[in-house]
Amino acid sequence: MGGDAPRRIGGPAPEGGGEEGGALHKVVLTNRCNAVAWNPMVAFLFVVANNDNNLYTFDLRRMGVARYVHHSHMGAVVDVDYSPTGREFVSGSFDRTARIWASTEAVSRDVYHTE
Repeated sequence: MGGDAPRRIGGPAPEGGGEEGGALHKVVLTNRCNAVAWNPMVAFLFVVANNDNNLYTFDLRRMGVARYVHHSHMGAVVDVDYSPTGREFVSGSFDRTARIWASTEAVSRDVYHTE
C-alpha cells in the first residue's frame, strides 16, 4: 500500500495575510504525481495518480489529508480521468491494467488486463 502519506506544510495565514487574505496550504507527496483529474460534478474534488501505486482523492476545502486513498495497482499509476457523472474514474498503470473505481471506494471495482 505504500508509505506515501500526504502531509500538510504550513498553516493558516495570519489575519489579512496572503494575496487575498486566505489561508495558504501545501500538500507534499514523497513520490511523483503523474496526473490529476478534476471531478466534473463536484468542483472541489480531484484525484492524483501517484508513483507509489496509489491514487489520492483530495478536497480543496480540507487539504490537510487525502479524503480517500485508492490502492489496487501493483505499479506506478500514470493516468486518471473521471466519468462524466463524477461517480467513477478510470486509471492506468505500469502494471499493465486499467481499473475502474467508484469515487468513494478504496479498491477498484473492475480490472482490465493488457497483453
